[in-house]
Amino acid sequence: MTPSKEYLHSAVLDPVKVNHSSFFCEGRASALPSPNEIRLLNGNSGGVRTGDFYRPPPVRIPSLGLLVKYGADVTAREAKAQMMVREKLGGQVPIPEVFGWTMDEGQVFIYMQLVEGDTLEARWENLGEANRRSVCAQLRCMVDSWRSLTQDNHECYIGTSYGQPLNDIFLQKRPELVGPFKGPDAIEQFHHACGIDVAQHTSIVFTHADLVAPNIILSTDTDPTVVAIIDWAQAGWYPDYWEYCKARRVELDSQCISPEVQDEWLVLMACVNIDELVERMAALSLQSNNITTDCVTVALDENVHSGSPDSNEDIEMLDYSDTSRNQVALQGA
Repeated sequence: MTPSKEYLHSAVLDPVKVNHSSFFCEGRASALPSPNEIRLLNGNSGGVRTGDFYRPPPVRIPSLGLLVKYGADVTAREAKAQMMVREKLGGQVPIPEVFGWTMDEGQVFIYMQLVEGDTLEARWENLGEANRRSVCAQLRCMVDSWRSLTQDNHECYIGTSYGQPLNDIFLQKRPELVGPFKGPDAIEQFHHACGIDVAQHTSIVFTHADLVAPNIILSTDTDPTVVAIIDWAQAGWYPDYWEYCKARRVELDSQCISPEVQDEWLVLMACVNIDELVERMAALSLQSNNITTDCVTVALDENVHSGSPDSNEDIEMLDYSDTSRNQVALQGA
């Protein structure tokens, strides 16, 4: 159901144009396409979900090197996080450049660089062992890079960039869980709110929080490299275990990935492991839509050995296939 007009106009977002971005410096166009133009292009594509108010498929405009992600579920915080990480990491991680964003009739539009390639989800099953491990090694370096970022504030906090509430899919329906949690006891505040029991030291690090195969773009050649990490909507400052735990909680699209390959993906995600998390992690339980006070339970076991992250784990996986990032190709637009 589409929200009421009162809701649509209750939030105001000033348009942002990134004048120093390559889109404007290269003179690709005098202005970014308007929201109505984007909706029209999407509608003319004939896709099934193009009229979805909350999360329609992104629109690709190859002639402008432009991708537009939009919908009522899209936020400017995603664009800001993407810009911040890209700027601070200075090329260490391939992140699409943001050209601007705006809001129209309750939908936020993010204009960004179009990166050509295939999702890791689409390529994984046909990749050889060496290529799989190469991709995971590349991802490990990238994760290490954004985890090395430091907070600008003197006061540490758990939240999105610029001290805003978390936008994690596991927490967003419970306002008391999204913070921001600030101060020297920020982690303890977060753990208390979520009912998380972690018996040893935990630090706050920058986290993508949705590092899953549909959000990893590979080059199209036979020995692929990671050419983009996309979808920074849930990114922010989290406890250090969050990245690994979230990555292992997502089930890949069954139309692209067999159950056997799904298991291989989960094991190889250990290559992206941070610090000694795989060695310490015995079990993680996350429940998405009806989060209770025990929504997240992390049991740490020092006897779990590296390379055996599943030793004591039997967890029902969460299917994200309904939010897969289907893109609309609009050739010659």
